[in-house]
Amino acid sequence: MRLNIKTILIMAPFVLLLLISSRPIHAQGSVDIELVREALQRTDEVIGQAREAVMSSRSEKGRVSLEKAKLLQEKAWELYRASRYRMAMSMTLNARKEAWHAMSLARFDTQVEGQLGRIVEDTYDRLIKLRGLVIENTIRDPQALKLLDESRKLLEKSTMNAKQLHFQLSLKLAKSSRNLADRAEKRIRALIRIKGIATRRIATMERLLDRARERIGNNPDQSTMNRIRIAEKELERSREFINEGRYRRAKQSMETCEKILRSLARNIKPAAGKNVEKEIEEAHRLADRAEEVLSQKSNISPGAEEKVATAKETLAKAEEALANGELRRAERFVEAARRMLMNVVRNQKTKVSKGTAEKAVDKTERMRDDAADAIEECKAQGIEALFSRADNHLEKAKTYIAEGKYRMAVAEAGIASNIYERIAEICAL
Repeated sequence: MRLNIKTILIMAPFVLLLLISSRPIHAQGSVDIELVREALQRTDEVIGQAREAVMSSRSEKGRVSLEKAKLLQEKAWELYRASRYRMAMSMTLNARKEAWHAMSLARFDTQVEGQLGRIVEDTYDRLIKLRGLVIENTIRDPQALKLLDESRKLLEKSTMNAKQLHFQLSLKLAKSSRNLADRAEKRIRALIRIKGIATRRIATMERLLDRARERIGNNPDQSTMNRIRIAEKELERSREFINEGRYRRAKQSMETCEKILRSLARNIKPAAGKNVEKEIEEAHRLADRAEEVLSQKSNISPGAEEKVATAKETLAKAEEALANGELRRAERFVEAARRMLMNVVRNQKTKVSKGTAEKAVDKTERMRDDAADAIEECKAQGIEALFSRADNHLEKAKTYIAEGKYRMAVAEAGIASNIYERIAEICAL
């Protein structure tokens, strides 16, 4: 046994020498020549795949990267033919890495191009619709028009860069354009609501003015006549300011007119009428909310739009009743309208996902930024307390998302949005 082990130990080096000498000589130093050739061939395959990916896309960066990979591979083959195997191996691995990079760029730019197309198309459509709203509602607000113009210019630059195959820059410009369109839409819709509120207030004061004339009679004293003339003048100025888009000045004129009418016609509108007027305004805001909900849904419940239209007609009756001093009748009309609108909003509710809740919070935070900008130069009394109240609802929304209560989060975000929107309206007037 010992002899066999000793023999094996003596013969082992000779066996290894025999095995080494029997292998074909394909290596130079410690580099396996066949391995280098296989690496080169594999890189050729990868470059071929990269070429297909780049040619099927419109990626300029992918083309540049592919050309770089091809040049590196050509040098690698030259080094191989010159028997410089180590450098050939290093060069072909770099070429392969660049080819993979070219494929990645091509695929990424293809995805970016698809996303870009959707954003550009959506933003163009929105700008067209917003222009229509501006014309239809005779909006002359310089800031809103400036936002629309800047959005359009950025979209044109985005399209131009896309034609030059600069997709990432084009996408960035398109997103900026979309953000400006968002801001323009919020401002335009807020102005439309403000204009609607102002118009309704003017209509109410016109009826109150008529009522005041009736109660005063045909032979009022000179002081009363002077005050009536001032109220009429301020009312006319309010109309002019609204037509010009100068809502802050319109508000000032309406407030002057209203003060005069309050002092002249205390018996025309009962003491509790102010609360009914506030309820009417809140109901109008609920109607706006119902219309917004319906506009965002593809499968609207049957009769929903008709119910909203009926509710708005009922609110008009409530305003008329209030102007005529029929307080209880006005209250009944308001309550009926509110029930119809609440039913419409409630019937459109669907299951709320986390993504939906997060989008609602994101939208509310953008509205918060706009409201924060608005109150910097706003001197309206109690505006900071109103802003703090909205912030509390926004924080609740975030807490509910963390707790998985998504419907409650959306509700709180909606309350906060309404308050921020109200702040913007107050400060815009």
